[in-house]
Amino acid sequence: MISQLMEYYKGLDQSLFARMNQDWTFPFGDFYFPGVTDFHQSPTFLYGILPLLVLFLLVKYRKKGVKYMITLAIALILTDMVSFRVIKHFVQRPRPTHSGIHVVLRVEDSGGTSFPSSHAANIFAAATVTSYFFPPMSGLVYIYAASVAYSRVYVGVHYPSDIVGGAILGFTISYLILLFVKAFFMPHPQKEKPFKYK
Repeated sequence: MISQLMEYYKGLDQSLFARMNQDWTFPFGDFYFPGVTDFHQSPTFLYGILPLLVLFLLVKYRKKGVKYMITLAIALILTDMVSFRVIKHFVQRPRPTHSGIHVVLRVEDSGGTSFPSSHAANIFAAATVTSYFFPPMSGLVYIYAASVAYSRVYVGVHYPSDIVGGAILGFTISYLILLFVKAFFMPHPQKEKPFKYK
């Protein structure tokens, strides 16, 4: 019974993968999703946007900006460790490109295992922390996180269940970290006013 249920969900996962990877495609998606999927590793982000973002947070928000960056770093480190070092190690699910199914690969195959998607886990961890510290940005950061997660299936390197599992993992770990940080180290960040020049 359990094996039949697993086969059913495996078939459902592969069917949805085929839809997202091969059928639900469009010209803008062919341009946007391969670009956004690894944007955090690009020189534009690492040497341009990231340093400017750090400077902006330090100048405008000062202590709140430092608390945000420390909390974000902890959330990303823990999420990536649990995803990559623990769950992937034990699950050992092959990526779609190594599963004998038809795949339209739109980026370089990174190899490794598939479940959960570390990209989805990390971006949802970042979105959760960011939305806590900066509530007005919640909608924007979660939409961006969803687009990055979706891109992993669109470009052919993950199954839908991989990104769902990753998103849940990233949200859960970050939520628990925020509960701990809020309870023991700081009040709600909304109570702190941003730094203003006189």
